[in-house]
Parts: sequence; C-alpha cells; structure tokens
Amino acid sequence: MTALKSNNRTKIDFGKVNEPAGANLPPSLTADNLFEFNLSMLDRFDPEKILYSIKEASEILNLSDDFVGARVRNGKIQATKLGDRHMINKLTLAQIMTKGV
Repeated sequence: MTALKSNNRTKIDFGKVNEPAGANLPPSLTADNLFEFNLSMLDRFDPEKILYSIKEASEILNLSDDFVGARVRNGKIQATKLGDRHMINKLTLAQIMTKGV
C-alpha cells in the first residue's frame, strides 16, 4: 500500500486487486473442459464418494435443500432412489455445476 499525491489529494494504491473466483481459468475453456474441472474438484473433495444426498448436493451447489429436492422430485435433476432417500450421482452433480439446472 502506497500513498500518491495528485491534485492536492492523497490517493492510496492498494496494489493488486483480488481477482474474482475462476479468474485463473483459461479463457478458451470449453464446456467439456469445465465439466472435467468440476468433476476433478468433486474427486478432490471426496475421492471415494459416488452418490450425494440432497443435503450434500445442496451444500456443494450452494442452493437450498428445498430447491434441490423439488428439482429431483420434478425430474429436472436425475437421482437414484435408495429406500426413502434420493441420491445424486457425482457425474450428474458435475453436470449441474457446469450447465446449471
């Protein structure tokens, strides 16, 4: 941080401004590359996990449980029903992260 004098006013230079999330991604990123990137992020998060509950998926997607649950029930998000629980596949979750619902 440095102070600069200009027109009898002090301007403060804070240096490098923080870049927005994803700013370090290459500009030529295609949908396939983004899908692979999202899938690799999920693998790094929990490499052994294949299926995610609605609650886990909503936390990853930063959406409410109600929103994700409603999209599962109306068929917009593909899920597998195990007993009374709906489980979302890792590939489906990466696709949602890439293309949206």
